[in-house]
Amino acid sequence: MTSWVFFYVTLTWGVEWTQGMKFTDVTFIWVLFIGPLVSFLLSALVNYNLPRIQSRKLLTGIVLAQWIVSLLIVLNTLF
Repeated sequence: MTSWVFFYVTLTWGVEWTQGMKFTDVTFIWVLFIGPLVSFLLSALVNYNLPRIQSRKLLTGIVLAQWIVSLLIVLNTLF
């Protein structure tokens, strides 16, 4: 549950930070790489006690979901 909170917070933070800016390389780097990385690291800290296989699947799912949402944000910004 806390992993999804971190996911939402980092995604919202990234969107808020990029709003009002022109679509630049910095925005692209934030949306696609820094946001998911922060989410992944925070989730890894929270889920450290989970069994290895379960936590790996969970973290992979979170990062993939955030990248998909990030790509949708990028496409929405471009078109």
